[in-house]
Amino acid sequence: YHSSSQGGVTQLLRYPIFAAQLSRVLPALNIALAMNVVGHFIALVWNRYALRQVIEIVLHAAGLIVAIVFLRVFPFDYSALPLGGLAAALPTITMLILVLVIVGNIIEIIVHLVRLVASLSTR
Repeated sequence: YHSSSQGGVTQLLRYPIFAAQLSRVLPALNIALAMNVVGHFIALVWNRYALRQVIEIVLHAAGLIVAIVFLRVFPFDYSALPLGGLAAALPTITMLILVLVIVGNIIEIIVHLVRLVASLSTR
């Protein structure tokens, strides 16, 4: 959003950055958000270490899927933004951020998987 004032009248301008392919990402995103709410509620109700690790693995896997779908679909169009040269760099920055999110989720899955195996093996 960007406001523009002219003759004492302020007008709010909206620059959409999502392309039509966003509808391909929304189901995965909505499912991941619902899983996060349910998973964290379960973790609050039953405070068990192994259960918490399983929940974290599942939630990070869902986040990984959403990030991969975003990366494949890439529903962003920065060309309408009045940012000049930055609008040309934003697709690269967005791709870099999505790749970092994917790598971070993979690392989190591995860490929680190792914690789960370690906790189950010490029982």
